[in-house]
Amino acid sequence: MPRVDVVVHATAGSSIGRQQGAGSSPLTRHHHTDGWPVGLGQVDNTRGAAGDELEALVLMAEPAMVGVTVHAWPVGVLFVEEPTRRQLLLCVAEDEPFMDLVDVVECGTWHTTPHEWLDALNRLGGPARARHAHCEGHEAAAQILYAAQRRVGATGATTI
Repeated sequence: MPRVDVVVHATAGSSIGRQQGAGSSPLTRHHHTDGWPVGLGQVDNTRGAAGDELEALVLMAEPAMVGVTVHAWPVGVLFVEEPTRRQLLLCVAEDEPFMDLVDVVECGTWHTTPHEWLDALNRLGGPARARHAHCEGHEAAAQILYAAQRRVGATGATTI
């Protein structure tokens, strides 16, 4: 999966990675007990189906300032159903706490659910609160990213 650059437009706190119950996950072992920040932004060198840059949510170790580019790895897609249909690439920043997270399917073991991504989006995304969403894994992310990069003829992506 190619690494992407996400230009952050907003950052908010989230409940992702917050310690829940007696078990510990890789995210909670990094002592960020209040939850990790999530940024909302656009993926550089992409065009979504509507012609605008592909939207992304990126899980980060530290909040990012508006306009900062975050190097990130796509791990899945959040499909939002209402009030309007949206597809957002789910990414993790190229930071130590997230290096082992490669697919949104694993998110249950990281205390990360579609509901938590949706909650973070609602904190970031304006007055119309999204109510229904589901996640798909890295294969869906790869397909959406490939199509969005082809629309602009992007080449030379960094891959793992």
